[in-house]
Amino acid sequence: MKYCKQGTGETRALLNMAVYCATKAALTHWTNCLARETQAQGVVVFANAPGFVRTPATEYLTGSADVPNETGDYFRAFLNERRDTPMARSAQLLLFLVSGRADALSGRFIDAKDEEEALVRRCERNTTGQLACPGRANVGEGESVRSSVKAKLGAV
Repeated sequence: MKYCKQGTGETRALLNMAVYCATKAALTHWTNCLARETQAQGVVVFANAPGFVRTPATEYLTGSADVPNETGDYFRAFLNERRDTPMARSAQLLLFLVSGRADALSGRFIDAKDEEEALVRRCERNTTGQLACPGRANVGEGESVRSSVKAKLGAV
């Protein structure tokens, strides 16, 4: 069973966006906690930040007079500086997360800017003998990085 939460990893406080930003931060932390609580049942959980993808919502944020100037300017800069994320990239990351190849990363915040295989390579054994990525949920007891990567990713 897999659960993927899509959201932004934005950490900058924006005018009139307090509830949005706080909710995203809470969901990211909840993802970590939920992964730990459901690991024994085989549930894999990710916080997926698909990036700033052009949608009707982003068009609203960048063009509506109802949006405060500071907020609109912030989001317009993403488009003007070509920092938006192509829809295909967001879809590629989501497919990676649900493919089973990313299961060792359960509990992690995964951003569209992340390179999939690099995420898995960053995992390393902590002092308790569990595979873990720094600051994230444990991957699994008794697994080595190499066996976990092979088991979780399969042939690349």
